[in-house]
Amino acid sequence: MDFFQFLKGKPPETAGYDISKGVELLNKAKFKDALVEFNRAIKADPANAEAYSNRGTVKRKLGMYKEALKDYDTAIRIDPGNAEAFGNRAVVNHKLGKIEEAIADYNQAIALKPAFATMYNNRANIKYKLEKYEEAIADYSEAIKLKPDYPMAYYYRGRSLAQEGKQKQALKDFDRAIKLQPDNGKAYYYRGVARFLLGMYKEAADDLVKTVKSGPKNSDALYKLASVKSRLGDKEGAIKSFTAVINIEPKNSKAYYNRGNAYFAIGKYDEAVKDYSAALKVAPNLILAYYGRSTARIASGKKEKAIQDLERFIQLSENSPNEDTRLVDEAINSLEILKNSSVNDSAQIRAVTPKALYPMMDDSNHLSGKEPAIKNIKFEAILYIDICDSTVIIDAYGEIHFNKILGVFSAPLAEYKKKYGCTFDKSTGDGWMMTFDKCVDAVDLALSTMKMVEKHNTTASDDLKIDMRIGIDCGQVLIREDADRCGDPANVAKRIEGLTRDSFVEVADEIENDFPVKNRVFISAKVLTMISDRKDIKHRAVGWAEMKGKPGVRFQIMEVLWRESLSAA
Repeated sequence: MDFFQFLKGKPPETAGYDISKGVELLNKAKFKDALVEFNRAIKADPANAEAYSNRGTVKRKLGMYKEALKDYDTAIRIDPGNAEAFGNRAVVNHKLGKIEEAIADYNQAIALKPAFATMYNNRANIKYKLEKYEEAIADYSEAIKLKPDYPMAYYYRGRSLAQEGKQKQALKDFDRAIKLQPDNGKAYYYRGVARFLLGMYKEAADDLVKTVKSGPKNSDALYKLASVKSRLGDKEGAIKSFTAVINIEPKNSKAYYNRGNAYFAIGKYDEAVKDYSAALKVAPNLILAYYGRSTARIASGKKEKAIQDLERFIQLSENSPNEDTRLVDEAINSLEILKNSSVNDSAQIRAVTPKALYPMMDDSNHLSGKEPAIKNIKFEAILYIDICDSTVIIDAYGEIHFNKILGVFSAPLAEYKKKYGCTFDKSTGDGWMMTFDKCVDAVDLALSTMKMVEKHNTTASDDLKIDMRIGIDCGQVLIREDADRCGDPANVAKRIEGLTRDSFVEVADEIENDFPVKNRVFISAKVLTMISDRKDIKHRAVGWAEMKGKPGVRFQIMEVLWRESLSAA
């Protein structure tokens, strides 16, 4: 130290003095002043890792990420055991989009300091954004174990659990987060959503009202509050909240759609039509808006326009990844009644309003699981098996008895699916839908199944005998993220299975008086083409059918003669 400086009373410019002063300024958010002090400390002691690490934090606070990264690099080079420097560098790497580097730094920080709760929490935040929810939950849990009163760890673990569909567990975490941090408006929102998904509508409304009060322009909370009010039967309140959403987001098609639903529910059909039309103006392919508008137009006696909407809804539903077959079937039935009726009186037309209520768009997919999107498109054969007269059986003997009948299929079908390379299957309630890479595999499974059922019927009591129908089509199938199938081949296969004599505009002479109603395998001409090299599979022409929802389009249908055909079984 210079003697004259000492006489003048100047403080010694040591690294330790400047660091402590810099930290004090940093804690007071006086970043530029803190930067000066850390510069002095580094000048006084260029090998001081703490000074570089703290200067890096100041630069990070000032948004100087690349400069901050250099300081953290230097701090770690000087002191490889500095856990805080690794943790801070991880934050900067994350800011710069260097995700792998950020995770590696958090790993090292935790390895150096295993009781570092903040590092577990921060690493979990990255995993949450990467949609690695199970890993995130594990890290948040560790942070909570180390620091039981960590509100943000509870909050984000709750969100991760909700993304996994574990709403009850998420609810407990949101409760804890709110208890520790009562002013966390987001925690109220997500607890409200969790309660909504659990059917706790009144409690959900309380949380969402608090969220809206904390941020009146929060359109997400307003939208969810409107949905809750609608579920509680408060249609007028729902309309008010959806209107508030629209005022904030004039192009929110789902808000228009749902407000249209609420108007319809209170009998304001013209207002409902306007809202459905507004939704379609913003989102022309919002399929449900066509369905909703058709019902409102039916209810107000506008037959011709209702027909147009139903036709459009059915057409768009054919290749929808979120197709609701119940709605499509209702729409098809209503369309046929309207087209075949000369009725124009609104009261009588209202009688054919689709029975299935069009669903509300809750838009809560960010917590309950994303809407299944199209993941892939590939050629597949689609097979539908239907047990005939299932409703009659259930009415006569009960559901337990019907489940016994389904049980007849369980073991054999499991064997056949494995043997013939079934790529996907699901229950349809009174049957199954299955997919195959090759049409011949689908047909072989059909043959084996029919022969198995016939053998079963020879020894079964009358109440346990089974009649079946099978339909098969093929083509480019849309595969959703949840592995379910949709698209034209799936729809056609289902309708082939259910064809009646009335569906055919032309029937082959040989079956005119002996149309196969039960215990049959119907396939499309496309499937027949794909199995043409299998001479052991016998078939005959059924005729040309016009299917529901596809007016004017005729399909050539063939019957596989399963008794006369050989199968791999």
